[in-house]
Amino acid sequence: SARSNSHTTQAVPAHALGPNGGELLGRPSAPVLVQEYGDFQCLICGEWERTVYPTVRQLVDQGRIRFEYHPIAFIGPESVAAANAAEAAGDEGRFWAYHDLLFADQAPENSGALTTDRLLALGRQIGLTSPQFQQKVRDGTYDNWIRQVTDQSSQRGVVQTPTVLVNGREVDAALTAQGLQAAVNAATSGR
Repeated sequence: SARSNSHTTQAVPAHALGPNGGELLGRPSAPVLVQEYGDFQCLICGEWERTVYPTVRQLVDQGRIRFEYHPIAFIGPESVAAANAAEAAGDEGRFWAYHDLLFADQAPENSGALTTDRLLALGRQIGLTSPQFQQKVRDGTYDNWIRQVTDQSSQRGVVQTPTVLVNGREVDAALTAQGLQAAVNAATSGR
């Protein structure tokens, strides 16, 4: 991709990712894969998290789906910084707690709110105080990886956030809780 510099060293998150390179929630053997491509600054993603994500959690808890979140940076530098911090949290087993906090405390797009100090403070709220977490946030350890994930998502046809796929197919109806439930039911019954 034109946006990536192939000569730049790229650190990959140190924790296990799903088979598609995203953050995996749920049992790998769950019959339906739901994927979200989201940007932590995206206000519509924030709304999706508040209205549909509880259904995702319920379906994961029931063992009906496995959920894979792909943090991408469509909106700007703060998107990269937030995704980097979330991946750093993931290295300490706290990706989902950090993910949830970023959306619960979401600021307007490109507002300057997602500073390094703010990202570190969010980490402290969920017990992330290690020097490793702080260093990764300060250094942007995973910035290039986030850019690569963003480039790859564009190559896969993701043109907006959130984009939701059910078993590899984009499902616009999955942008509502009812639509997601219907898509999962259809995928489960083989339709």
